[in-house]
Formats: sequence, C-alpha cells, structure tokens
Amino acid sequence: MRKGAMLISTLFLVLGFSPAVLAQVYKCTDATGRTVYSQIPCETDAEAVNLQGVGSATEGTSRNSTGLRPAEAERLLKIRIREEARRREREIEREAEERVKEIEAEVHAELMREDCAEARFEVERMAAQRRSPDSVLEYRELSARIKNREQWIQANCR
Repeated sequence: MRKGAMLISTLFLVLGFSPAVLAQVYKCTDATGRTVYSQIPCETDAEAVNLQGVGSATEGTSRNSTGLRPAEAERLLKIRIREEARRREREIEREAEERVKEIEAEVHAELMREDCAEARFEVERMAAQRRSPDSVLEYRELSARIKNREQWIQANCR
C-alpha cells in the first residue's frame, strides 16, 4: 500500500509539473448531460482546457487561473495521472513482451547449437561403427542413418 501511495505521489510530482503531461485536456458534455474530461476531443462541443496552474487553486468554490474549480482541477489531474500511468504500463508490457521474444530466440538458438553438435557427434560415432560392421545389414542401416542425420544437419545447422 505504501508503495502505491509513493508511486502516486511521485507521479503527481512528475506529472503535475511537466508541461508535456499538461499538454491538452478536453471538457465535453456526454449524452446524459454529464461533464466529461479526456485527452481525446469529443465528437461534439469539445472545449480545450488549459491545465497550467492547476495546482495553484485555493480550496472552496473559487476558481484558479484556468477557470476551473479546485475539485475540477484535481479531478482532471487525477485523470491525467491515471492515463499517463496506463500509457506507461502498456509501454512496459510491450517492452517486456519484446524482451521475452528476444530471450526465447536466444534459447532456441542455443538449443539448436546443442542439437547440431549432438547430431555431428552421432554421425562420427555411426561412421566409426560402420567401419567395422557385424553384418552387411548393419552397414546399410548405419549408412542410411548417417545420411538422414547429415541431411538434418545440412537443413538445420550452420
């Protein structure tokens, strides 16, 4: 719980004083007549709201330099913080997914290297066995197995 409060406090400080974050918020009225604030303009009657100076409002019903009541300004700031947190969370998830794919590719490559080394060793072992077979059948069987493994190595190994 403390960690969450610390994160929100940090976000408030960072986002509350960052001009990039306070770039643009729109005030709209939805179909039920309720006032809604969003980063995305409404389809109709979107009014751009300047959030510079949001933190300087005094308590009560007075308005700050943006023309917003303190409660509206605080609500807008909370919306902005939530939106920024969601954006950052999506960014972190995307980065994590990319890293997982990179790691999976590295693991796959390492497993293929191991499989190739094992296949080459197997070919050498079977070739040594073929030099002194117990029967003609064993010689043919070993030759076929060697050929199969060499084809696999050629197709899958560098």
